[in-house]
Amino acid sequence: MTRLCRLGTWPDLAFRPLRHGLEGHPLFSLLEFPPAHTAFKLRDHEVDIGFISPIDYARDSSTLTVVPDVGLWSQTGGKAVTVHFGTGVQDVATLAVDPAYASEVILAKIILSEEFDIDPRIVPVAGDLETMLGRADAALLVGDNALRESASQGDALDLIETWVQMTDLPYVHGIWCARERDLRQQHVSALQQSRREGTSRIVDIAARAAGSDMFPGFSTDHLQEYLDHFSYDLPDEAIEGLKEFHHYAYYHAVLPDIPEITLFAGVDPAPDLN
Repeated sequence: MTRLCRLGTWPDLAFRPLRHGLEGHPLFSLLEFPPAHTAFKLRDHEVDIGFISPIDYARDSSTLTVVPDVGLWSQTGGKAVTVHFGTGVQDVATLAVDPAYASEVILAKIILSEEFDIDPRIVPVAGDLETMLGRADAALLVGDNALRESASQGDALDLIETWVQMTDLPYVHGIWCARERDLRQQHVSALQQSRREGTSRIVDIAARAAGSDMFPGFSTDHLQEYLDHFSYDLPDEAIEGLKEFHHYAYYHAVLPDIPEITLFAGVDPAPDLN
C-alpha cells in the first residue's frame, strides 16, 4: 500500500481555504502545526510537504522547491498582523511575540526599524494581549490571535498595511514547499485544485467558523470580510513581495544571504533506487 503524502498545515482561519479540498483526499495525510513547527517538521522529514513562512523557506531554500500558483498573501491590512503599544511607539524597548510566527517577528523588526527607527528587544511570551503587554512595552499579534483582538485594537499598527505602503508590494504569509524528490506533479495539481475549491467556498468557511469556540461573537460577515483580505494564488507580484522581504531580512542581518526562489518545474523526479 502506498504511503500517503504527509502535509504540514496551519491551524489559522486564513489558511483554511487552502486545505478545504484536502480533507479526506486520497493522496494526503493532514497534520497541523503552528507555522514555525511546520518548518521544523519539514526539515526533520516528519512531513513531506509543508506550508512554511518566508523566513523558514529562506533558511532551507537550497533544499526546497516551491509549489507554484498556491500561496497565502495580502496587499491590504485587514488587521491580520498587528503591533499593540502599552504607551507610544517611541517608548517601545521590548516587544512580546509568539515565536511560532517567525516571519512576522522579522517583519515587525524591519518595520519598527525602517519606519520608527527603534529596535526593541524580542520577548517570547505565551498568552493573550493583556499578558503580553504585562511583559513588554508592545505586543505582536498574528493571524487568529490578531483577529480575536480586532474589536479592541484601537491604535494598533497594522504591519501588512505598513509593509505595502513602504514597498508597494504584497506580503507573503506562507507557501507550500518540499524537497524536490518528495514532490510529484499529482501533488502539485491536487494542492492547486484545493486552492480553487477553497477560494470558491469562502462564505461557507466563514459560516462554519462563526460563533465557534475559536471565534465566539464573530458573525459570518465579519469573518468573510477578514478572509477577503487574503489571496491564495502566487502571481509574479507575490513572488516579488517575497523577494523584497528576503532582501530586507538580509539588510537587517537576519539572513546570511538572499535565497533563490525555486518553483517546481512540473516534471516528476526520477525514482530513488537506493
